[in-house]
Amino acid sequence: MSAHVWVSEFLLDRSANGYTRATLEWHEHSLDKFIEWVENTHSDDPSSWTANTLRQYIVHLRNSLSRNGTPLSDASVTSYTSSMLAFVKWLYEEDYIEKDITKNVRKPRLPLQQKHAFTRKEVDALLRASLQSAQGLRDYAIMAVMLDCGLRASEVCNLTLGDVRLDAGFLIVRQGKGRKDRDVPFDEVTRKAIRRYIQKGRRSHDVEGDVLFVSYRGGKLRPNSLLQLVKRIANAAGVQDAHPHRFRHTFALTFLRNGGDALTLRRLLGHTSLTVTQGYVNMLTDDLKRVHEKASPMKSFRG
Repeated sequence: MSAHVWVSEFLLDRSANGYTRATLEWHEHSLDKFIEWVENTHSDDPSSWTANTLRQYIVHLRNSLSRNGTPLSDASVTSYTSSMLAFVKWLYEEDYIEKDITKNVRKPRLPLQQKHAFTRKEVDALLRASLQSAQGLRDYAIMAVMLDCGLRASEVCNLTLGDVRLDAGFLIVRQGKGRKDRDVPFDEVTRKAIRRYIQKGRRSHDVEGDVLFVSYRGGKLRPNSLLQLVKRIANAAGVQDAHPHRFRHTFALTFLRNGGDALTLRRLLGHTSLTVTQGYVNMLTDDLKRVHEKASPMKSFRG
């Protein structure tokens, strides 16, 4: 049986288990790349593959070029590898191959990347600039939600009026990454911002459905539109390198600096693994170390 048939069955299994269309499309693209390589270098019969076959593919990825002629990024290598390992693991679980050859194959580690939070001065400038935009009440409410709740861009755009519990003080994030709903609290400042927007800033006519944050044309705000909105406000505020995910970084790091714990942060961010959340804890540790190096009491006691 052709390896492409196995891929089709793998995608069917993932679809039946509720994986998103974007995830399915990524697996299809990624596994087409893997099958093409394995057909040219080994065999399309999975029973002939070994752990070394998979390792050789990872080395191939590290030496591959992207469409623009530059080496594949570490993130791309890791992502392609994850897809390949999931597929081969599925072959074993479905009894199409006798051994789990993925067991001793390590996924490449991504280098720890510094996540830069906005400074207090930058946040103040962004909030002021948002109020002065053409749709100030909406844009200020969006900024407040991103800073206070740490939502992903897609999660901000997917919020509906029914997801807002103003009296209780929390948002319901519907099937975010990992397809699990979660409750995310917000404080009084954010509550007032959302209420003002709903009562005075949100268009009540020519609006498609019950989306919370309405686009200029009356439809659902899209992630790319949110990105452009953030960049436009940041430009007016004089803030560099602004994008929706940086608000999420700011939320996470500020939450930890203010005494929050990693387990609670994991739930708020909707991480499926504590490993991802731990990255923010590591960043905070590095941050504390830098501050300590500048302000160490021992500097005062040295002769």
